[in-house]
Amino acid sequence: MTLVFVESAATIKIDGIKYTASGDGIISKELSEGKHNVVKADAANLFYMVFTTQSKDKVASPVSLKENNAEVNVGDTITLSCETEGATIYYTTDASNPKDSASKKQYTNGITIAYDMADANNRLTIKAYAKKDGWTDSDTLTVTYTLSMEAGENQLQMPTAEPNSGEVPRGTEATLKSTDANASIYYTLDGSMPNKEKSEQLFDKTKPIIITEETTIKAIAAADGKEDSTIQRLLRSQKKQTASAFMRTALAPTP
Repeated sequence: MTLVFVESAATIKIDGIKYTASGDGIISKELSEGKHNVVKADAANLFYMVFTTQSKDKVASPVSLKENNAEVNVGDTITLSCETEGATIYYTTDASNPKDSASKKQYTNGITIAYDMADANNRLTIKAYAKKDGWTDSDTLTVTYTLSMEAGENQLQMPTAEPNSGEVPRGTEATLKSTDANASIYYTLDGSMPNKEKSEQLFDKTKPIIITEETTIKAIAAADGKEDSTIQRLLRSQKKQTASAFMRTALAPTP
C-alpha cells in the first residue's frame, strides 16, 4: 500500500499503528492479504492512496500413482504427477527434505527403483514437492515402499551362500553363488550396502570368504542386460563370548 500526502510530515494509522510520511510525503507499507483498517492520524490532507493486496496461488502437492506402503521390485517405475499446469517436481529417494536437500533431483519421466534406494530393512522413502514461478511451493509428498524379496521381470535372483545357515561359527568358509552363471556378486562384511562400482567388493569364486570376526555378509548379484538382484543378508558370525559367558558355559553341569 502506498499513501501520498500534500504535507511531507503527514501521519496515518494502519491497523492502529502510526506511520509518518517521508520527505516527499509518501508512506509505503507492505500488507498481508486480508482486511486492514487505515485512518488519518492528523489533519493533513490525503492526496491519493494506492492500496493493493495480492496473494500467491499454491501449487498442488504431487501424487504418486503407486499407493503408499506398496511392495515394489528393483526396476519398477514410480510415476509422480501434479495438477498444477507448468509446475516442476523435485524429489529425493533418501528420505531427506527435497526443498533443501543437496540430493534432490528434478522429476522428468518416472523414478526407477534401484537396490541402493532401500535401507537395511528393505524400505525406501520418496519425498517430493512441486514449484512454479510466482506461486507458493506445494506441500511435500512422502511415500514409503517395501522392496520385494521376489525377483521382478528381467531381475536376477538374490545370491545365496554356502553354508546357508543364518549364523555360523568363526573360521567358517563361505561361498557366494548366483543362479545366473554370468552374474557377478558384490558383497560387504560390515553390514553396509554393497556397491557394484567398487571392484574390491567383487566376490572371487576361487576364494571363499573366511569368517574371522563378528560380521554380517550382504550381497547383490549383477549382470549385463538384467536388473540387479535385491540385496540379501546372507550370513552373520556368532558373537564372541565374553570371559564370564565362557566360564559359565565351561562350568555348567553335564546333564
